[in-house]
Amino acid sequence: MKTRPLSVTIISWLFIVVGIISLLGGLQPFTGIITGSDIPPFSLHETLDLALASATLLLAIIGGIFMLKGFNWARWLLVLWMVFHIIISLQGTLWIIIFHCVIFGAITYFLFRKNGSDYFINRPDTID
Repeated sequence: MKTRPLSVTIISWLFIVVGIISLLGGLQPFTGIITGSDIPPFSLHETLDLALASATLLLAIIGGIFMLKGFNWARWLLVLWMVFHIIISLQGTLWIIIFHCVIFGAITYFLFRKNGSDYFINRPDTID
């Protein structure tokens, strides 16, 4: 079994942790169910936005977990997740766009350089 590069470990855990924190933060309006307070009504548009955001965050978490296990499809999932995130950030300021592009470049560099690629090559894409 090939040793996982530190860069892959850090990127994987970054996606997992940020995904979990963001998912919990996005679901914060529903904490009223637990505390017994009233939950504000959501429009259909807000509900769909929350569902899409939650689904994309779940993909980030899943991608991070499976990338730790060496699944090549998870590496590509997270790269595509970042591309999607950059497209969404085009609605923001120039600095936000630049920040996301720099993060994307760093992630792509570390996942596709030699030791990163070697980790994912010839790995079975089955769950052990």
